[in-house]
Amino acid sequence: GLLDKQGIGLLDGLHGIAWVIAAPFGGWLSDKSSERNGFMLGAAIFLSSFLVFIFAEGFGVFALSWIIMGIGGALLDPAVNALIARGAPAHLRGVAYALIPALIGLVALPAPWIGGQIWETTSPKIPFLATFLLGSLALIPAWFKLRVPTAEVIAPAEPAP
Repeated sequence: GLLDKQGIGLLDGLHGIAWVIAAPFGGWLSDKSSERNGFMLGAAIFLSSFLVFIFAEGFGVFALSWIIMGIGGALLDPAVNALIARGAPAHLRGVAYALIPALIGLVALPAPWIGGQIWETTSPKIPFLATFLLGSLALIPAWFKLRVPTAEVIAPAEPAP
């Protein structure tokens, strides 16, 4: 195959390095611009990594796709966390931080199996193209719905009785 275990490990390392380098900018963007802008830019960059991945034929382009995914994730993560902080009541914020990723993971659980079925019946590129297209379509309602009042102050959590 094109990638061995060490190559996959290197890709994961490059992804992590890109995330670490881009993370401060992701936090800055969310704070100084808006959570919406951080979410939209992060998601768009993250999704674009799938397009690069689809056309990759050598290790360098695979590496580029994983680096782009790390940058997108680093921009997306602070925005998502800030949106959770603004949207969840103070007394349920901890639950929201745990429940939202758990629900996303639960909904995404069948995705590898579905992608595998599509891979086997069509082409290995189609699951990645479908992820790019569906994710891009999801950005449309996100653009219109993710409007958070900027003057709103996040209330601290009250201590438990």
